[in-house]
Amino acid sequence: FIQELNQAMFLKRRSTTQKDKLKSDVLSPSSRKKEDPEAEIKQILEKDAHSWSVVEVGKWLQHYGFETYKKAFSENCISGTELLLLNDEDLISMGVNALGHRKKLFKLLSELNGNEYSLGSFREDSYDSMNSTGGHNLSDSSSGSYKALSSNTSEKKESKVPYKCVYGDDVRIIRMKSPDLTKLKSLIKEEFGKKLRIAYKDADGDQIVIKRDRHLKDAVNLAQKTAPGAAIKLFLTERPTTSAGVITKAETTILESLIDGVLVIDVNGIILFANKSAETLFQYKREDLVGQNVKVLMFGESSKNHDKYLQDYQKTGKSNVIGTGRNVVTRKKDGTAQPCWMSISETKKKARGKSQARHTFTATIHPLPAASKAEEDAQLKATTLASSTVLDSLLDASVLTNNRGIIQHMNKAALKLFGYSLKEVVGRNCTILMTTQDATKHDLHLRNYETSGKVHILGTTREVLAYFKDGSVRPIQISVTEQIVGTSRHFIGTFRPPLEDESKLKKTMLQEVREVIENLTNPGIVMDEKGIIQGVNKSALEIFGFTLAEMIGKNIRIIMPFPHNEKHDQYVKNYVQSGVKKVIGKEREVVGKHKDGRPLHLMLSISERVDEGKRIFIGMFGKKDK
Repeated sequence: FIQELNQAMFLKRRSTTQKDKLKSDVLSPSSRKKEDPEAEIKQILEKDAHSWSVVEVGKWLQHYGFETYKKAFSENCISGTELLLLNDEDLISMGVNALGHRKKLFKLLSELNGNEYSLGSFREDSYDSMNSTGGHNLSDSSSGSYKALSSNTSEKKESKVPYKCVYGDDVRIIRMKSPDLTKLKSLIKEEFGKKLRIAYKDADGDQIVIKRDRHLKDAVNLAQKTAPGAAIKLFLTERPTTSAGVITKAETTILESLIDGVLVIDVNGIILFANKSAETLFQYKREDLVGQNVKVLMFGESSKNHDKYLQDYQKTGKSNVIGTGRNVVTRKKDGTAQPCWMSISETKKKARGKSQARHTFTATIHPLPAASKAEEDAQLKATTLASSTVLDSLLDASVLTNNRGIIQHMNKAALKLFGYSLKEVVGRNCTILMTTQDATKHDLHLRNYETSGKVHILGTTREVLAYFKDGSVRPIQISVTEQIVGTSRHFIGTFRPPLEDESKLKKTMLQEVREVIENLTNPGIVMDEKGIIQGVNKSALEIFGFTLAEMIGKNIRIIMPFPHNEKHDQYVKNYVQSGVKKVIGKEREVVGKHKDGRPLHLMLSISERVDEGKRIFIGMFGKKDK
């Protein structure tokens, strides 16, 4: 035991001594043998930066006036390899808080990486601008050595660019001089032992599949702009099953001969096959479609929710679209809308012999002629009128705009909230409700959405600053939904007080009731005294087969069969006038109506809430006992 203890103490002393020596070497270069600083930094710069030691990184920092950060870099053991992979977060964590310092460091790092700037072309002007900021302690002598080195270091070989390849939990660095997709695929196959699909995230956070050298160059350029000097992050996944081996030759021949466009997708929404007619219809080349998610051919909510639709179908086996046809609006490559008639079929096969297992969906897409201008105008007018009626029935402040952001309607709650009259807002751009900063960007966001189809705010709730008629600016919550009519779009913005204010304000009776029924598993519906639906929980939507958008703001009659649906408004009116309760507080058997028209035998109990003269009714449903 004594021998083991002595040995442990010896090893600890030796480790401490080595650590102190390293620290002394790094923090006290004066104790080392003095060398010519210019010759020494020249020698360091002529080496491959990946081979630099922690001490050499410190000298590199000192040479360019960043001596303040030497200690932090040393304590974090930043050698040349780590230096070239630093990002903005890393620099901030080591105390490089000044934005100007980080920008200048990244510019120097990009040179070391052989990226956007070359050492020779950048030196003179950028060094002078760095020196003029007063942000560094750079002497005239170091300036001279800096310029003198430019001619030598410009001849340095181009450094290899690091690519951080993420495959599940496995992350590896692959280095390559210039963007070359063929070579990158080869290196990835060699590193991971298999062919993998390569993607990167664009500025909007969407994964873009890299299929050509130009896609890889886009990924590199984006990485250099957002985090100069950092590794280019790539996401690797299993390559999607291609049509080969899944779709037979006979099937391919038949599908190719069809006049209508045909797409075959897998359970993840990845396009496995597109026929010639689909190429013509969507203006894509076949190789650009295969391997992409089918939502690139969709707009708005459909694009955003399609993956979830597929996942829900695989869990529940319930679908409203398989085996049926319907009108849809598809998105062409140029961003324009194309009305179509689409029918979807499903194929499931188990693996047999040489044939692979298969679970795919085949969409047959027939282009529809665009409506005439007069027809579309009439349809838009009717839809706008219907939407306005729905908005007026809602208690939340709501605004209807067209695809150019022009206000078509504001309900009474919105007019009261913002302080306007209807005449003052209809026909004006909705930017009148925004601060100058948001208003200048809004039209650009609309144009980008028209061309790209990428969804950022639809279906989400966010807090913004709103501009009111009295000139005040206050925070407010907004959620935006989209409505497509033919080839045109409308947007509905719903406004509520911010969460912080909601906690301070007394909740309205309707808000309280909504929150209660939304947390119940029993089906529940809230309506006002005019019979307009103001709240529906998930269970009720499932029983009646509607979506939330199809029920909110509609009359409760939509879930009633004839003749009750024609008499219901009068029943409610009679009760409000007389106050005589015949069904409230009692459970009774009723017949409801599903969206598809079939009758539903249910038990119904109705309760009532009255607050400040406003009356709402809560209907709770249950299945009738057999």
